[in-house]
Amino acid sequence: MSTVIYKQKRRDWMQAQVVVTTIQSLAAHNRFLHQFAPTDFQLIISDEAHRTISGNNRAIFEYFVGAKLGLTATPRDYLKGLKENARFDDPRAYERRLLLDTYRTFGSDDGKPTFRYTLPDAVRHAPP
Repeated sequence: MSTVIYKQKRRDWMQAQVVVTTIQSLAAHNRFLHQFAPTDFQLIISDEAHRTISGNNRAIFEYFVGAKLGLTATPRDYLKGLKENARFDDPRAYERRLLLDTYRTFGSDDGKPTFRYTLPDAVRHAPP
Protein backbone atom coordinates (compact mmCIF):
# COMPACT_ATOMS: atom_id res chain seq x y z
CA MET A 1 0.00 0.00 0.00
CA SER A 2 1.49 3.34 -1.02
CA THR A 3 1.35 6.16 1.51
CA VAL A 4 2.35 9.80 1.13
CA ILE A 5 2.41 12.78 3.45
CA TYR A 6 0.67 15.63 1.67
CA LYS A 7 2.53 18.93 1.57
CA GLN A 8 1.89 21.99 -0.54
CA LYS A 9 3.27 22.11 -4.07
CA ARG A 10 3.59 18.32 -4.21
CA ARG A 11 1.43 16.26 -6.52
CA ASP A 12 2.62 12.78 -5.53
CA TRP A 13 -0.50 12.33 -3.41
CA MET A 14 -2.45 11.56 -6.59
CA GLN A 15 -0.75 8.18 -7.00
CA ALA A 16 -0.94 7.18 -3.33
CA GLN A 17 -3.52 4.86 -1.83
CA VAL A 18 -3.23 6.59 1.57
CA VAL A 19 -2.73 10.33 2.02
CA VAL A 20 -1.78 11.69 5.45
CA THR A 21 -2.13 15.41 6.10
CA THR A 22 -3.21 17.97 8.66
CA ILE A 23 -6.25 20.16 8.59
CA GLN A 24 -3.89 23.16 8.69
CA SER A 25 -2.24 22.05 5.43
CA LEU A 26 -5.64 21.79 3.77
CA ALA A 27 -6.90 25.08 5.21
CA ALA A 28 -3.96 27.26 4.16
CA HIS A 29 -5.23 29.53 1.37
CA ASN A 30 -8.28 27.23 1.05
CA ARG A 31 -5.96 24.76 -0.63
CA PHE A 32 -8.51 21.97 -0.28
CA LEU A 33 -10.82 23.78 -2.73
CA HIS A 34 -8.14 24.21 -5.39
CA GLN A 35 -6.18 20.97 -5.24
CA PHE A 36 -8.76 18.33 -4.38
CA ALA A 37 -12.11 17.23 -5.74
CA PRO A 38 -14.82 16.38 -3.20
CA THR A 39 -14.59 12.74 -4.33
CA ASP A 40 -10.79 12.36 -4.08
CA PHE A 41 -10.95 10.42 -0.81
CA GLN A 42 -13.14 7.45 0.04
CA LEU A 43 -12.44 7.64 3.78
CA ILE A 44 -11.47 10.60 5.94
CA ILE A 45 -10.19 9.90 9.45
CA SER A 46 -9.99 12.87 11.76
CA ASP A 47 -8.24 12.83 15.12
CA GLU A 48 -9.38 15.59 17.48
CA ALA A 49 -12.66 15.47 15.55
CA HIS A 50 -14.33 17.94 17.90
CA ARG A 51 -12.21 20.59 16.16
CA THR A 52 -13.80 19.84 12.79
CA ILE A 53 -17.23 21.14 13.71
CA SER A 54 -16.76 24.89 13.42
CA GLY A 55 -15.35 27.52 11.10
CA ASN A 56 -13.14 26.65 8.16
CA ASN A 57 -12.40 23.22 9.62
CA ARG A 58 -16.08 22.33 9.26
CA ALA A 59 -16.06 23.58 5.65
CA ILE A 60 -13.12 21.28 4.88
CA PHE A 61 -14.75 18.31 6.55
CA GLU A 62 -18.04 18.85 4.73
CA TYR A 63 -16.36 19.47 1.36
CA PHE A 64 -15.23 15.86 1.01
CA VAL A 65 -18.00 13.34 0.36
CA GLY A 66 -16.18 10.16 1.46
CA ALA A 67 -17.08 8.28 4.63
CA LYS A 68 -15.87 10.00 7.77
CA LEU A 69 -14.50 8.58 10.99
CA GLY A 70 -14.08 11.09 13.81
CA LEU A 71 -11.95 10.32 16.85
CA THR A 72 -12.14 12.48 19.95
CA ALA A 73 -11.51 12.18 23.65
CA THR A 74 -13.68 15.23 24.31
CA PRO A 75 -17.04 14.93 22.54
CA ARG A 76 -19.42 17.83 22.96
CA ASP A 77 -23.10 17.22 23.58
CA TYR A 78 -24.68 20.66 23.19
CA LEU A 79 -28.19 19.20 23.11
CA LYS A 80 -27.95 17.30 26.40
CA GLY A 81 -30.67 18.26 28.83
CA LEU A 82 -32.74 20.14 26.27
CA LYS A 83 -36.36 19.20 26.02
CA GLU A 84 -37.44 18.41 22.49
CA ASN A 85 -39.99 21.21 22.52
CA ALA A 86 -37.65 23.72 24.21
CA ARG A 87 -38.26 27.28 23.12
CA PHE A 88 -35.53 29.72 22.25
CA ASP A 89 -36.02 33.46 22.00
CA ASP A 90 -33.66 33.37 19.04
CA PRO A 91 -33.98 30.27 16.80
CA ARG A 92 -30.35 30.73 15.82
CA ALA A 93 -29.34 29.77 19.37
CA TYR A 94 -30.70 26.27 18.84
CA GLU A 95 -29.13 26.08 15.39
CA ARG A 96 -25.73 27.04 16.84
CA ARG A 97 -26.07 24.26 19.40
CA LEU A 98 -26.88 21.79 16.62
CA LEU A 99 -23.83 22.86 14.62
CA LEU A 100 -21.49 22.49 17.59
CA ASP A 101 -22.79 19.12 18.76
CA THR A 102 -20.15 16.47 18.03
CA TYR A 103 -22.64 13.62 18.16
CA ARG A 104 -25.01 15.25 15.67
CA THR A 105 -22.16 16.16 13.31
CA PHE A 106 -21.00 12.55 13.12
CA GLY A 107 -24.46 11.03 12.74
CA SER A 108 -24.94 9.80 16.30
CA ASP A 109 -28.23 11.59 16.81
CA ASP A 110 -29.01 9.47 19.87
CA GLY A 111 -26.02 11.02 21.70
CA LYS A 112 -24.14 7.74 21.95
CA PRO A 113 -20.75 7.28 20.31
CA THR A 114 -20.35 4.47 17.81
CA PHE A 115 -17.54 3.10 19.95
CA ARG A 116 -16.31 4.09 23.39
CA TYR A 117 -13.03 3.08 25.00
CA THR A 118 -12.75 4.66 28.42
CA LEU A 119 -9.63 5.25 30.50
CA PRO A 120 -10.65 2.49 32.95
CA ASP A 121 -11.08 0.15 29.95
CA ALA A 122 -7.59 1.02 28.77
CA VAL A 123 -6.07 0.48 32.22
CA ARG A 124 -7.72 -2.96 32.50
CA HIS A 125 -6.69 -4.00 29.00
CA ALA A 126 -3.60 -6.20 28.93
CA PRO A 127 -1.33 -5.50 25.94
CA PRO A 128 -0.76 -8.38 23.51
